Amino acid sequence: MYSLKNLKKLDLSHTKANLAVCQLLASNCPKLEHLNLENCKSIFDDCLDALNMIKNPLFKYINIDNVSLSDAKIEKSLDLFKNLKFLYVSELADRIWKFYKNQHDETKDNILQNYKQYSLETFYIDSDVLLKPHHMEALVFTCPNIRNLRINCVGKNECLNYLNAFNYLSELTVANPSLLTYKFGGYFFDFIKSYGKRLKKLTLINLADINLQCIAKYCPNLVKLNVELIDYYEPCEDPDIQDNEKCFIKNLDHLSVSNICSRSDIIHLNIGKFKSHLTQLLSNGQVRFLHLAGLNELDEEFFQCMCSTHAPRYSGHKLIHQSIQILEFKEMNSIGSRLIVNYFLKDSKNCLKEIMLAECKMISRHDFFKMKLLVKNNNLDCQIKWL
Repeated sequence: MYSLKNLKKLDLSHTKANLAVCQLLASNCPKLEHLNLENCKSIFDDCLDALNMIKNPLFKYINIDNVSLSDAKIEKSLDLFKNLKFLYVSELADRIWKFYKNQHDETKDNILQNYKQYSLETFYIDSDVLLKPHHMEALVFTCPNIRNLRINCVGKNECLNYLNAFNYLSELTVANPSLLTYKFGGYFFDFIKSYGKRLKKLTLINLADINLQCIAKYCPNLVKLNVELIDYYEPCEDPDIQDNEKCFIKNLDHLSVSNICSRSDIIHLNIGKFKSHLTQLLSNGQVRFLHLAGLNELDEEFFQCMCSTHAPRYSGHKLIHQSIQILEFKEMNSIGSRLIVNYFLKDSKNCLKEIMLAECKMISRHDFFKMKLLVKNNNLDCQIKWL
């Protein structure tokens, strides 16, 4: 087993790993940092006891989701694994709440330092958990170092009141998986107005009345923005933003906007505003990854505007689209091969390395091969993928 002493990452998910395997790891893999035991049906409390016996454990990532483990063993591991940044286990939000509640009942105070604190920096709350304020309160007191948080909100959720309390938060995902309407305005809007400058990565899923211009104004330091199931039927209005005000995110590198599986008519009412706000997000001249899906409102007029908009001088590009290296279109049924050729492939100053086309009805296999031939004949350093 000498060869395992330097092992740092091990994935045993969906295997028959058991107590014997965990004992082997504990005695032979002192440098193990990343362990995945997801859905291992032979892993029980005694297996976690074996891992807890490692002296000075270096674990940073542990996935033990869909495994039968008691609250007591989870709490003990959180105490022992001082370097643990990410723990993925079923019902972790409820477990953290129980640990916090037990301490709160003993201490009877709200002083942060009086609570047992864990080293977790990434926390994912399962989509089937009905997130409530007490979950967020427990996280604030027990996991103050959280940098990456994924939460699922249902309806008008007051949990977002607690987001300001995470002093190191830089990556945030907020999703609304229910049929109820969760608003971009209200609690979340108040949060980004006061805290948005600290965010580096933001994902918003199925938030009604979202406004891309507001995100650009109050989250100016984002490098990655992902908006899914976008709704521009009645975008949230901010009286502090003038109608003609230009807001863009200087260092935005990754932009993904999609309307897949949402109502096809929800953007049409404000299509002009949507196009303008989307163009503003791209106008920093720094976006290298662009993913657009299901946005059939984006016609040739939009791309003509985008490909003729000048980029800031500091970007090193003359036009904003010339910074894009990876371009992905999915279910963009208003996009044809002529548009791609005219606005992207024929521009000798573009930086395109890859174009991915998926389920775009106006692009046939014949069109795909014609574009591939064009790339080859012009010695373009670009791959085209058609799914």
